[in-house]
Amino acid sequence: MISLLEIAQSINEADDDKYVSIGFGRFKLKGKEDDDSADVFVKTDSGDYVKSDDQTSDDGGGEKDKPEPQGGKLSGSDFDRDANRAADDEADDMDRDARFDADAEDDNEESDDIEISDANSGPIDRDDIMDMLKNDSEVVDKMGDDVYWDGVDLVSSKFDDDTIASVDGNMTLGDLKKQIMDYEEMSETIKVDLKAKYDEIFRSLK
Repeated sequence: MISLLEIAQSINEADDDKYVSIGFGRFKLKGKEDDDSADVFVKTDSGDYVKSDDQTSDDGGGEKDKPEPQGGKLSGSDFDRDANRAADDEADDMDRDARFDADAEDDNEESDDIEISDANSGPIDRDDIMDMLKNDSEVVDKMGDDVYWDGVDLVSSKFDDDTIASVDGNMTLGDLKKQIMDYEEMSETIKVDLKAKYDEIFRSLK
């Protein structure tokens, strides 16, 4: 004869076949374990399946319902902040370059007043003069990199080894720089004057 306990166990085993565990001691009817709207059950100590007060899914609402971690997510304010930082860095670079250029210009203006020659003692050391000239990028661009001294004359390979300036009498570095910067204009003027002289002499011989 079958006892009541055996009957109860048979009923429980039949119920077990109807339900599928979804984790954390909760169950759903078999075939509906993936249905978020399906009822959630818990198993009592007596083996009965009763509807749970907590009807959320096994993972606490599902992965899609979990709030995304904020640590790795960039917001619009992050991009704005980065853009502002980049703009500030660029402005700082421009200010630094402007200050550097202004300082270099001030240094050049001060060095232009240095006396490099006087009528009594003649020029100072020509290597020192060359070093001071090469500190001025505008002068270097004009005279070229390959320049050398021929006595008191400054000669440039850029202009076919022509004399582009000379140290003579009382002179400052600024005076010498002016000769270099005006070289092409003065050279052209001399050529015109020589041609005029040549034409005048040629006409007088006719």
